[in-house]
Amino acid sequence: MGIEDATKVCLTKEGWKTDELEGFAEGATVVSAKNSARDRVSVYIQPPEMNPRVTGGPGYDDPFWRCLGHELDGSKPPPPSAPAEAPSGGAP
Repeated sequence: MGIEDATKVCLTKEGWKTDELEGFAEGATVVSAKNSARDRVSVYIQPPEMNPRVTGGPGYDDPFWRCLGHELDGSKPPPPSAPAEAPSGGAP
């Protein structure tokens, strides 16, 4: 799952309704959403060479960020397996 999709999933889980169209601002993809109180939030997804990559969004302590981390960790490929060790105790 890409960052944009993970952002939408997590905003939705936290009660935000994402806009259907994404925007662009100064090289960043913008995912905007509103909640039932009509508050608006925008998450800026910067190009891969930028750090930090995701800015804006709900406050730092909002569960959105934990969700985003979880969603993105789940999309990482598994680590390479360790090389197999030769059986011990036998003659070569």
